[in-house]
Amino acid sequence: MRADFGANGRTQGVLQSVDGVISLLLNPLIASATDTFGRRPLLILSQTAALLRCVALAANPSVVAVAVGSLAKGFCMNVLMVTAQAALGDLFKTTPALYGRFVSLFMMMPPLSGVVSPIIGSALASRSLRLPYVVGAFLCATNVLITCQVLRETCGPADRKPFAWMVRFYLLCVSHF
Repeated sequence: MRADFGANGRTQGVLQSVDGVISLLLNPLIASATDTFGRRPLLILSQTAALLRCVALAANPSVVAVAVGSLAKGFCMNVLMVTAQAALGDLFKTTPALYGRFVSLFMMMPPLSGVVSPIIGSALASRSLRLPYVVGAFLCATNVLITCQVLRETCGPADRKPFAWMVRFYLLCVSHF
């Protein structure tokens, strides 16, 4: 079987484009959900969804599962990033310099992960295709436990807002195309 690097590149491009569209459409809703339900439940949701993704991929590391898992990973990361930034805003609303410092550190996570994870993942995959997902599931389960045990809610009941569908935002986006 011969590798088709062009097809791989096209597939990756399509997946990244679809992930971008999903982010564009869902991020305002995720932000509204964090204001309605609080930060902690959505952080737990993102980590639990990431855990389920890894378990599903460990059980069936097929091409289709990896493609669907790639989109699910984008969703999990979007929920995590939007919610964590809102929590940082809660924690440092009176000290903008500290907020900026922690947000900049937090924003380094995806690029750093994008460098380190493929190296570790490829080393694990050389032993077994399932192994990167098994290790990922273990790490996600650890994150869920830490989040449940240690993390406190930063958006109290008095700060909660009704859920907003942000229809105006979507109409504004559509009107510019």
